[in-house]
Amino acid sequence: MEKQNAKAKKRSALSWIVEFAGNKRSLYAISVVLAILSVVAGFMPSWKER
Repeated sequence: MEKQNAKAKKRSALSWIVEFAGNKRSLYAISVVLAILSVVAGFMPSWKER
């Protein structure tokens, strides 16, 4: 029983997120990619000013 508890404590944050996402994993991944692209697009105007 202690081995199972120790193993559960060593889970990564990503494994918790994947479990939480459940059947919607692909939509969650798309959401993360779009969020990253949004941040990159936010930097674009500052690159033009240089």
